[in-house]
Amino acid sequence: MLKELAAMPPGQVVDRTAVNDEALKADYSTAADAPERWFTILGIDESANLDEVREAYKTLIKQTHPDRVHEMSPAIRKFAEGETKRINAAYQEALDCLGWQPAHLHAPEESADRCPSGAL
Repeated sequence: MLKELAAMPPGQVVDRTAVNDEALKADYSTAADAPERWFTILGIDESANLDEVREAYKTLIKQTHPDRVHEMSPAIRKFAEGETKRINAAYQEALDCLGWQPAHLHAPEESADRCPSGAL
């Protein structure tokens, strides 16, 4: 539901009667039921390269960022915050798995259990 709202052009009038807390809860609960891998969350193939990961991240963050829905109900804003946190965590995990990280962070071997086979 949030993606549909975020995909609307700025300034478009939203039928607020069509947006309800129950629909948001249903969307959020299905996402929280099973842990997802970073490439699933970002909507890319597990063999994606760093450029593909960055592009997918930027696209998703633009769609789900809480600033896009700041005029909506508190439930929608909370949902957007949760999605943004989930996408940010997946992006960080993808960067770790692909070997990109500042030198002062942990070694890639510590992340091996979260990475697809052959990613490191």
